[in-house]
Amino acid sequence: MLVVTVIKRLSGSLETAQTITSSTNMMIVQFRSDAQSNARGFQLKWRAIPFSCGGHYIAQAYIQSFVSPGYPKTFANGAECVWTVETTPGQVISLIVSF
Repeated sequence: MLVVTVIKRLSGSLETAQTITSSTNMMIVQFRSDAQSNARGFQLKWRAIPFSCGGHYIAQAYIQSFVSPGYPKTFANGAECVWTVETTPGQVISLIVSF
C-alpha cells in the first residue's frame, strides 16, 4: 500500500522559484487545472541529493551503532532521518537505545 504525504500545494503564479525536498526516495507530482481559466504553464527541474542522515545497516553478531545528527549535542529542528537495520532470516535484532 502506497502512503502519500502532501508536501506542498501550489496555486496561481509564483514570483520566485521554490525548492521542495521530499523526505523519501520518491515524489509524486500531480497537476490539475480548472475548467474556467488557462494560464502559462510551468517548468519543473529536479535532482537527487543524498540524505543528510540515516542509512541501511546489516546486523551482525557483534555490537554496531549509529547516532542521531549532532549527537551528543542537540539535533536540528525538522530533522528527519530513516535508518533500516536488517538481518538474515531466522535471526532477530536486539536494539539498545541510550539518550
